Amino acid sequence: MTCMRNRSMSRGQKGLAPIAIILIIAGVLILGGGAYLWQKSRISAPTQTTCTQEAKICPDGSSVGRTGPNCEFAACPTATSTSTITVLSPNGGEVWQAGSMQTIKWTSQNLHQDAHIRLGLYSTSLREGPVIAEDIPVVNNSYSWTVALTSGSLDPASDYKLTADVYAGPVCGLYPVMGGNCSATASIIASDTSDAPFSIVAPTVSIPDWKIYSNYGFEVQYPPFLSVIENPKTPDAYLYSVSFENPLADQTTAGQKIVFNVSIFKDNNQLQNAFKILTLEDEGKVMVAGYEAKKLFAPKGIAVQSTEATIYTIAAKNTALIFYGSDFSEISKNDINTILSSFKFIPQ
Repeated sequence: MTCMRNRSMSRGQKGLAPIAIILIIAGVLILGGGAYLWQKSRISAPTQTTCTQEAKICPDGSSVGRTGPNCEFAACPTATSTSTITVLSPNGGEVWQAGSMQTIKWTSQNLHQDAHIRLGLYSTSLREGPVIAEDIPVVNNSYSWTVALTSGSLDPASDYKLTADVYAGPVCGLYPVMGGNCSATASIIASDTSDAPFSIVAPTVSIPDWKIYSNYGFEVQYPPFLSVIENPKTPDAYLYSVSFENPLADQTTAGQKIVFNVSIFKDNNQLQNAFKILTLEDEGKVMVAGYEAKKLFAPKGIAVQSTEATIYTIAAKNTALIFYGSDFSEISKNDINTILSSFKFIPQ
């Protein structure tokens, strides 16, 4: 009996062995697979990375920054549609007076946010004109401009056209870009020009009973009680000098006889030299005859004369208008403003 029981137990143990082996193998597989999945999740889990604020300039001149968990640069924009800009005003036939405020208008389509608009003038008779503005955001569709004449680049003419150019991005050296994210090769992606010419004219003033002086490349109106004195030419000091005097003034006071003077210089250096010995107070920029001018005040007078003076210098035309003794009664401030508004340059 004992022998038979032993043989029965031996057969039972032999039956359990394969099951144990299977369980062991299954356990190993489960543990191995779990370890593999855990390790894989560690590798693939995104890590929190702080991206730098660098920017990349795209081929079209726009810029993109870094993004995503690995801080890759964002994709450059692709041209899905044509960018356009259309000038609405001035578009031909307008007459703009120097010194006036005018609104330049345009429409645009499909411009990306990094683009910039540049406005400029050109004239077939005066060649290329000045740049009016060159850092206008694309969200704008108008620009207010004070028409300021500049000798050689913006003189009265009837064949001006406005050009609106759209640059793909900020251009180094042209735009005041912060952080240096600009391109020296940003391309023009859209452009338009006035359909027909428009005119820029000098201000026109007509004062009843006033006289008109016209010579030496300028014209001015003045009160009828003044006399005109064309001073001798002194090339080292000035090209031309014309004094407008009050013949009834007290001649015992130096300088009081001259009410105002117009002097034209060879160039801006000669103009500056004429006033370098004076104590001048800069009172800022003003408009004279549609041109930008600088207003100066000389409390100690001009050269050896004892009276004070207010000076208007138009550097572009190398011209100075000098009003003496502004506290005297010979001419009022209203008269000074009227003289300034009537002043204009003419062909010589």
